[in-house]
Amino acid sequence: MVLEWKDKGPGVPEEKLPRIFDRFYRCDEARSIKGSGVGLYIVKYIMERHGGTAEAENDDGLNIQLYFPERSQDGEDIDR
Repeated sequence: MVLEWKDKGPGVPEEKLPRIFDRFYRCDEARSIKGSGVGLYIVKYIMERHGGTAEAENDDGLNIQLYFPERSQDGEDIDR
């Protein structure tokens, strides 16, 4: 299952996009906005601990995808 969030903002500079899931990372452009820089780090941490992944890309704004592992009826992970 995939959950996806998109915004229509300016996105993230391409050279900074790989770092947005790093703990305490904030782009220079976001430093004037209140926040600690841990939100996306926590999202990725939780997703990975449950066997999923989190990814981001620019697509007419920022696009975040959360990939949840498939589970069988007995609750076991299914390889994709």
